[in-house]
Order: sequence, then C-alpha cells, then structure tokens
Amino acid sequence: MTLAVLFAASFLYGAIPFSFLIGKWFYGKDIRTLGSRNPGSTNLFRVLGPKAGIPGFVLDMTRGLLPVLAARAVSANSYVWLGAGISALLGNIFTPFLGFKGGKGVTATLGAFMALTPVPALVAFLVWALCFVLTRYVSLSSILAAFAFPFAVWAWGRCVHSSSLGLLGVSIAVCLVIIVRHQANIRRLLSGQEKKLELRRGVRS
Repeated sequence: MTLAVLFAASFLYGAIPFSFLIGKWFYGKDIRTLGSRNPGSTNLFRVLGPKAGIPGFVLDMTRGLLPVLAARAVSANSYVWLGAGISALLGNIFTPFLGFKGGKGVTATLGAFMALTPVPALVAFLVWALCFVLTRYVSLSSILAAFAFPFAVWAWGRCVHSSSLGLLGVSIAVCLVIIVRHQANIRRLLSGQEKKLELRRGVRS
C-alpha cells in the first residue's frame, strides 16, 4: 500500500459523518438544522438523546482511531501513523460528504491519539470528563482538554525518556485547531449564553 493510498483512505474514512447519518437514516432528522447545527456527536446527543448520541460518539471516535491502527499495521514508521491521523482529522473537519463543513474534530482526535499515544490521550479525556462533570459545558471541556494535551504529551515523553518533536508539534497544532474551531462557543461562554448538556434531558440554558 502506497502512502498516497493510505492517506487518501484515512481522509475518506475520517470524512464519513456518522452522527449526521444516524440522525438522518434512523430518526429522519438533519442535525445540521437543529440544536447547535453541528454534524458531530455532541449535537446528535443534544438533539436526539443518548440512544443516538452514544453510538454517534463511538463511531466518530473510530474516524481517528481506525486510520491510525491501519497505518500501524502496514508501517513501522511513526510519522506514517501521524500522517494517517492528520489525514483522518482533516477529513473529519472538511468532509466532502457535507460540502466540506464537518465537525470540530474533538472526538476523532481522541480516537487518533488513543492509537498514537494512549496515556496523554487518556489524560486529556480525564480533563474533559472532570470539567464536564463540574460544568456540563461540552465546549469548555473540549477546550481545556485540548489545551492540556500537548503538556501531557511533553510530560509523558519526559517520563519514558522518549522525545518525538513530530508528535509534540502535531499535538500543539491540534490544540490550536480545536480552540479556533470553538471560537463561537468561546464567545457564548464569555457572554453567558453557552448551553449546558444534560445527559438525560438534553440542553438547558
């Protein structure tokens, strides 16, 4: 398998809008017109509840996880793994199946880095979970997790006496992309207009 084929396949799999498809195929709802109008699993959960949102989250996470696992299966080069992960994330954010308007990339990022560097990814997820439990703001939780992730990558590299400037650079880039993708959420958080996510009853203001 050539790198071009691997990266193209990673992009296309990362571009599959599973949460949008769940809403459309099983519930007859276009989640791009409801809730936050985002085609990702958080909005699917917000609009249709956990029965739809949990499968959407799991499938969206595979959009980053499976391409990296496939890359690891065909190459021993960690930069090839990174390339597959980046390709999948680009597909997630700029999916051609939805007019190049995809999600914010948080769930797929978690999946990709669970395959690339599981301990820092777990740390970031725990930051997300703690913030969400305390605040019920998915956006704030995602921003803080993204901010914490490069520090976790750096600290883990120091602990295992292994340094990968490529991985650290990608983690910083992903952090910045996620924060930029949450600009509207940041404005709503600062103005007190961001909505919280209730696990059982959807959104409350």
